Amino acid sequence: MDSPEIEHFWVNKNRIEKRSVYKVNMSKHPGDDPALINHFLDCLAGTAKPAMPVSLAAKHLDILFRILGK
Repeated sequence: MDSPEIEHFWVNKNRIEKRSVYKVNMSKHPGDDPALINHFLDCLAGTAKPAMPVSLAAKHLDILFRILGK
């Protein structure tokens, strides 16, 4: 459930000079959750292959955990 607002900052010499907030109308965009859940269940049932190989997903998670660990 991400916010439909996007914040844009302009930074000059480590100081925020300007901040703008844009609201995105998502009323006509269905969420991706049902499609992702259905794909996951299909993978568990053996009727589909994962969209991303587990080894690649593990590399992506490792990168994210290293970023968060800093």
